[in-house]
Amino acid sequence: MSQKAGDEYVETRTVNGVEVEVYGCWDKETPDEQFEFYDLYVDGECINLGEPCYSKPTDEDIQAFLELRDALSS
Repeated sequence: MSQKAGDEYVETRTVNGVEVEVYGCWDKETPDEQFEFYDLYVDGECINLGEPCYSKPTDEDIQAFLELRDALSS
């Protein structure tokens, strides 16, 4: 990962029927083949904006962000 900063698609996870895309993110100081943090996207919207996951998110982590997203949108 020789770029200054960026992200890379890791996987799509389905949690409670919602498809969530997981992206690994890095900056220029992140060692090659590692991610600094992870972002989660549903329909192109980052659901953990400002709250990066510093380890690969579990289904429970994803569920907590989905619940927060739903609470803020109601």
